Amino acid sequence: MLTRRKKQLILSFSLGFFIGIAVSACVAYFGVIRQFTETQIGKINEIFPEKDTLELPKPTPTNNQKLKEKITNKNLVDTSDIILTNDSADIVTDEIQTDVMITQGIINISHLDDSLNIVTQTEIKVEQWENPMHFIGYRLNKEKLVIYGIDINDIELIKYEGVLYLIVADNKIALQPTEDFLHFSNSFLKRNN
Repeated sequence: MLTRRKKQLILSFSLGFFIGIAVSACVAYFGVIRQFTETQIGKINEIFPEKDTLELPKPTPTNNQKLKEKITNKNLVDTSDIILTNDSADIVTDEIQTDVMITQGIINISHLDDSLNIVTQTEIKVEQWENPMHFIGYRLNKEKLVIYGIDINDIELIKYEGVLYLIVADNKIALQPTEDFLHFSNSFLKRNN
């Protein structure tokens, strides 16, 4: 028969044994999590290195001279916006090119009948814009016509059978109302140039 003392020893031993297993399981569990986390952070750092780890070479006067030679050999139109410093090898420009409105005006639209006689005239606001990418086209809505690549003084607008035509010299093109910019057709551009 087990005495009270023996029962307490067995209980203490069993309790210590299970507490030991629980502590070792926790240590193993958190060790695995730590190792997994470190591995994932290492993978992330390989893809996205910290800024402190990137070392850029300091430009020397020789590097600046080589950079100037490369720039001038590219036949750039205007190099006044380029700044070279000893602190960085980056090229900095002062402005970003955007579309520029050249002029705007009101142009008459001549409405023709079947015998090509002018019946009425209405007006539309026309804006001439220039694009840094040399886009040549138009956008037309109820209020205005926006043109790119054609001088506003060289155009004429005629409406015949419900279609608005843009005429430049002897060339004409039918314009469609649109919210997007449309390129002029290649045949119109070839004849216009």
